[in-house]
Amino acid sequence: MGNIVLTVLIGSGAAFFMAIVCILLTKISSVNFDPLRALGSLISDKSPIIAGFSVHLVMGGVFALLYVFMWWLIGIPVNQWSWGVGAAMGLIHGFIVSFWFIIFVAEHHPLKKYRSQGFLIALSDIAGHVFFGVIIGFAVYRFGLLQG
Repeated sequence: MGNIVLTVLIGSGAAFFMAIVCILLTKISSVNFDPLRALGSLISDKSPIIAGFSVHLVMGGVFALLYVFMWWLIGIPVNQWSWGVGAAMGLIHGFIVSFWFIIFVAEHHPLKKYRSQGFLIALSDIAGHVFFGVIIGFAVYRFGLLQG
C-alpha cells in the first residue's frame, strides 16, 4: 500500500514539474500555450488555472500508477537506466495526448485561442511528458516502486 501512495505522490510531483517544463518551453519560443489554463478552461470558466492544476496533479498520480503497472506487466528490468524506460513511456504518452488534443479537443475548445494548436505545441507537450516519464523511471529505480 505504501508504494501505491508513494507512486501517486511522485506522479503528482512529476506532473507539477512537467507543467513547469511545458510553460517554460512556451515562454522561450513563439508558441502561446498555457497547458494548465487550456485544460482547466475545458471544465471551469470561473477558475480555469486552479481546475487545470488540480486535474493535472490528479492525473499525474493516476498515470504514474499506470506507468508502474505497465512496467510490471511487461516485466521490464529495473536498473540505473530506468529513467530511459520512463522517457520512452513518456514519449509514447506525449504522442497520444498531443494527437488527442490537436484532433479532438482543440477544435471544440471553449476558448478561441486554444482552437488552433499546432506542431510546436505538440512538441512542447511531448517534451513535458518525456520529462514526466524520466521522473517516474528514476523513482522506480531509486524508491523501488515495483517492490512489494
